[in-house]
Amino acid sequence: EELVPMYSHGDELFPSLRELTLDNNPITDMRRMGPLPKLAVLRMNRTRLDLENGTTGEDGRGITSFPSLQVFELCQCGIVNIEHFKRFPLAALRVLHLAGNEIARVDGLAHLEQLRELVLDRNKVRAFEEPSFKGLRALRELRAEDNGLKSLAHLGPLPRLRSLRLTLNRVAEIGELEHLSHLKHVVSLHLEQNPVARKPFYRAHVVALVPSAHYVDGSEVTEAEREKCTLLLGGGAADLAKSRVPAAGLVRLKLV
Repeated sequence: EELVPMYSHGDELFPSLRELTLDNNPITDMRRMGPLPKLAVLRMNRTRLDLENGTTGEDGRGITSFPSLQVFELCQCGIVNIEHFKRFPLAALRVLHLAGNEIARVDGLAHLEQLRELVLDRNKVRAFEEPSFKGLRALRELRAEDNGLKSLAHLGPLPRLRSLRLTLNRVAEIGELEHLSHLKHVVSLHLEQNPVARKPFYRAHVVALVPSAHYVDGSEVTEAEREKCTLLLGGGAADLAKSRVPAAGLVRLKLV
């Protein structure tokens, strides 16, 4: 509350302010903040910001007065619904951190066309929906660890995605890995500590389905390994994923 008189004058007091950290403050309302036309980084982790009613001021202040914002952190804020983001004109936003909230649906982000990094760790996203990542064509890194995620469906379209981290989820079926096949440019992929990672031929399936991957679960994929996986799954990774007994006739397997 003591911050309000200070930041309500915006560019009068801080005409060159580019980075603002308000972590661990009991802030619920930012409608009197700004204008801060040069602000590029805003951290409001562990606050109580009300996304529905406490963000947009009637006098042009609030989140609408940060046209240069590139990094926005709202971790551990008790956020349930991010659909409200569709009202925020954050055309320059490149990094959005929303870890440790209560988010169950990924929506309201389609207009963030410049977004490069999205962090959704430790939320309650059990599944992605078809429009979840619509419009995020510039996204390069997606993290959704420890969400209870059960399916890999609707991971796209993400034509520029390079890094995907989905550890500590509940993906269990080999067939779910087929949803990774359209991620043509992923270089680093993490699915460790999912039940599927304990299935026979899990790594071979991932390597075969995502030929662009250089690292799977932190371990480098060599060309020799890629060739062996291709030979092992000669009938096609997708076909083998659908089989209840993969490579039933296999007597000896050595991958070194």
